[in-house]
Amino acid sequence: AIITKATLSLYAYPKLNRDIPSQNGHSSLTGSNAAILQRITTPWKESTVTWNTQPITTSYHQVVLPAAIYDDQDYLNIEVTALVKDMVTYPNHSFGFMLLQITQQPYRLLVFASSDFHDPTKHPKLVVSYKKNQSKLTSQKEEERPKGDENSASRPSPVYFSTSASFSCKASPRKFLAIIFPSGSIR
Repeated sequence: AIITKATLSLYAYPKLNRDIPSQNGHSSLTGSNAAILQRITTPWKESTVTWNTQPITTSYHQVVLPAAIYDDQDYLNIEVTALVKDMVTYPNHSFGFMLLQITQQPYRLLVFASSDFHDPTKHPKLVVSYKKNQSKLTSQKEEERPKGDENSASRPSPVYFSTSASFSCKASPRKFLAIIFPSGSIR
């Protein structure tokens, strides 16, 4: 399969308390809250990760998220195709995404709902589109083809299929997408 497009949608965490900045939505009180999205390259556990034990990431194919315009702004259809292709290419060095502020200072916040949020419509959403190039079919084996008639075999053009997948997984601390094809191969 060939990944043709991957998008990530992140939904703003609803405002809870206007007096507490972290519960008041996105904030740029001390400057831009622009961020970067990077691929995590080392294993980590949601239940034990801390600031001091955060996993390693790579800036290769990182995606920049512009500063929020509104404190309740959703970031819809973030283009992450290159990051997801890297995850498929390097599965032993792919453990999700990390969102980092470009300038990390107090009161520069992007606050998004997680997969634990009570409203499933606010869960992060990754949509992966791909196409499968079916191998060329021939009506005769190569050695059975009549001599001098190289064009006698029927060779239809490759057929492409395209689909989209969307998932949300709360059960496992290590989340990943496996695409299993009818042939049994896994991507």
